[in-house]
Amino acid sequence: MSKKTAKWALVLLCQVIILGLLALPATSSEVEGLFWERKWAALDAVFEARGTDDLSPKEAALIANAWWIQGKFEAALELLGKNRPLFPESVGPYADFFIVLGRERIGRKDQARALAYYLWEKGPKELRFYVAYALARMAISEEEKAEWLLAMRREASDDGQRKQALEGLLSLANPSYVYALEMLEIAPLHSKALSILKSLPKPYDPTVSFALGYAAYLQGRRSEAVSLLEAGESAPGKDRKARYYRAYALYRLGEVSDSVNLWESLASTAGGYQLSSVNRIGIAALGGNAEASTALQRLADMDDEAGAAAISFLASLHLKLGETDKVEGFLDRLSARSDGKKYAAEILWQLGWEKWKERDHKAAKAYFERGIAIGGDSARQAAFLYWLSRAEEHLGNGQRAVSLRQEL
Repeated sequence: MSKKTAKWALVLLCQVIILGLLALPATSSEVEGLFWERKWAALDAVFEARGTDDLSPKEAALIANAWWIQGKFEAALELLGKNRPLFPESVGPYADFFIVLGRERIGRKDQARALAYYLWEKGPKELRFYVAYALARMAISEEEKAEWLLAMRREASDDGQRKQALEGLLSLANPSYVYALEMLEIAPLHSKALSILKSLPKPYDPTVSFALGYAAYLQGRRSEAVSLLEAGESAPGKDRKARYYRAYALYRLGEVSDSVNLWESLASTAGGYQLSSVNRIGIAALGGNAEASTALQRLADMDDEAGAAAISFLASLHLKLGETDKVEGFLDRLSARSDGKKYAAEILWQLGWEKWKERDHKAAKAYFERGIAIGGDSARQAAFLYWLSRAEEHLGNGQRAVSLRQEL
């Protein structure tokens, strides 16, 4: 543990102690004020004048914290230790862990380990990850270190903590590739984890192929990504993600037809990446790809939201082609669906905006009003209201414009 890391870990822990002590009656607010203002010399003067026995537990914790920040480690630890019996039961384990870290910092590792073992058995669950981390740092053998790193992994409550545990496990001699796979779930470009997987004998297990393929995709190595992701499709729980990003890599390589086919296989079945795949097909169609347009027509017949999204893209495509008359039919289809209203509102926005740019304020007004009537996304509704008020202004309806803006 670095000096800087140790110092700030203790600072944060001391804040926990202080917060737990805030409920206690304070003999003076002077110490607290000086601490938060970081007036260390004045705080030292107060301590010299009052001494250890005249401090409340909260004041002692504050002064110990201040000393630790300044690098006065042994003095901070001594003051905290003297006041430890006065801390409330709920705060005591956190003070004990502060003492563990302090003993570790000043080289009393045997004492630190003994107290840490006690906290592992008797301390609150919230401390277990940190206690395991301390014991891993102070382990006397590689085997013991591995045991405490695994304990960290079990006790981790979020990805940040899991990553910290996995960093330690990957630093061991001959780390398991399983830890590398776990790390890549959190940090898909982690260099150490990738190097471990690349060192494995070929052919790779599908889970390894997927992890390496996804990393290759993120790094822009598209041809490599295509082959690895294809091999990784049989990895448990990774088939849809592998297909989606393989399609993306193919698209970037100019293989649009193959990518559209893969995306359609995802868009036409329920599961992850369904709507994302419709979006990718829609973008390809708007870019002029005929196969993507045909795929949208097939998807538009679906009953789920993917069908509504496909209809919306078809409407946008005809709008882009200047075939506004055909757009109304798609709007009718969307308006008739429970999952189509937000998509219909988006098309009405596009239509209204086109008319606004043409300075046809009357037509723009009609589209904006229809969008408000449909309802949906609050941000889009606010945009409809604002631009409807602008249209009313241009049409000479100032009072109506003011009324609309009051609704925003």
